[in-house]
Amino acid sequence: MALSGPQSLFYLGAILGWAGPVISLQWIYGADVLLKNGKKLILAILVPVAYLSAVDSLAINTGLWTIQTSTSLGVNILGLPVEEAIFFLTTSTMVVQGVILYVWTVKSGASKRIKNTLT
Repeated sequence: MALSGPQSLFYLGAILGWAGPVISLQWIYGADVLLKNGKKLILAILVPVAYLSAVDSLAINTGLWTIQTSTSLGVNILGLPVEEAIFFLTTSTMVVQGVILYVWTVKSGASKRIKNTLT
């Protein structure tokens, strides 16, 4: 299957195509729960994003690994390709939201309602 569009958008498109549906489903399932926990959610996402971005920037800038320039936009934030920052943001978002929604599902008894609905 061929993808259309500039090759420089491939990495960003792959990240958004992979994470977008998961994050969307999480919000469809529990937007009210996520909004109620907004401050905790943001902090729990941004701390690992900052750490992972700093470590990744260090690794890239010391030559430990590289990002293929032909599939990247070439936009850097403090020496980090923007796609890497977006990857860390989307990954951390999926994990943190998943944990919050899992805990809420178990505590609220929603898992029993879901099971009854599916059977």
